[in-house]
Amino acid sequence: MIQDNANNQRVLFQTVSKFLQNKSIERFPSAASKDMLANRFADFFIEKIVKICRRLSDKQINAVPSPHADDPCPVELCQFNEVTGEEVRALTSKPMSKSCGPSTINYS
Repeated sequence: MIQDNANNQRVLFQTVSKFLQNKSIERFPSAASKDMLANRFADFFIEKIVKICRRLSDKQINAVPSPHADDPCPVELCQFNEVTGEEVRALTSKPMSKSCGPSTINYS
């Protein structure tokens, strides 16, 4: 089972949890309703994006200012490198890792 699911961390963690007889712990903050909880998550991520955009604009990166005055993020991605069909197939055909190393971005 471990070999069959070597690239599926979810199955591996669930299997180990069953062996250890761990009980699930709800990891969400408390909220009066699911809607309120969803809105708190959305507000958290919107605030994070706005902070990142402010920091990017403070550094005056080489970007084109957004033509939208109400846009909370004053920069646009305006240049992309073209990829070939072969590159897309190579990226989408191999199993992707569902985890990553520690973040190198300083969020403070």
